[in-house]
Amino acid sequence: MNVEHRTVIVVGGGPAGLPVASVLGGWHPYYRPNSMLELRHPSLAKYLSSIKESLLELDFVDLVKQGIAPVDLFRTLHHPSNRANRNGIPSGTLY
Repeated sequence: MNVEHRTVIVVGGGPAGLPVASVLGGWHPYYRPNSMLELRHPSLAKYLSSIKESLLELDFVDLVKQGIAPVDLFRTLHHPSNRANRNGIPSGTLY
């Protein structure tokens, strides 16, 4: 039997495990402008367009202070057609 030694083992490929495994494997997410996101969430699209580094470099504390929870950012980037709340910030509720 051949035994492999790993530093990290990710169990599960759900909403938490899949991105962690991807990042640990060397993938780094970047923002690519999207017309739907620009229409639905113009302030968020403008903010993300100013980030030239990987999205892993985002200041999540600053985003939370602006009212954008990391899970809402993740959801909005993957489903840009979702509606925003009255402040134009991605809503935590899917419509």
